Amino acid sequence: MQYTVTYNGATCQLPKLTKNVKKKIEETNQKISNMQIPLDNRMDAMYGFLLESVGEEYLTRALGSADLDEVDMNDVNILYLKITKEYDRPLVEFNRPEMDSESKKVLQDLDKAAKNITVIQQATAK
Repeated sequence: MQYTVTYNGATCQLPKLTKNVKKKIEETNQKISNMQIPLDNRMDAMYGFLLESVGEEYLTRALGSADLDEVDMNDVNILYLKITKEYDRPLVEFNRPEMDSESKKVLQDLDKAAKNITVIQQATAK
């Protein structure tokens, strides 16, 4: 399976989701959710995971720097969440219920109606 993350216009292929990668995600999640652990240590844990996952070059492109003291903490958090969400994506898609043909037809009809309304609005605005 292929996993890709894009942040601030920078795209990177992620390593495959091995048992070791999943274990590191779980360890990182435990650290960052434990408010008894100082903020510096929680950020170090998250940033260490990012550095190991995507490398210094990508972090520099995506975050503007590979130095944790120079990057915005929200960028670090968001990139971490985007990576973990990307690893979860195949299972989420697999477990998504399929839409029956009647529901698809209703959605297509609604889409056509919305497009017609847009055309009418544009024509009356002229």
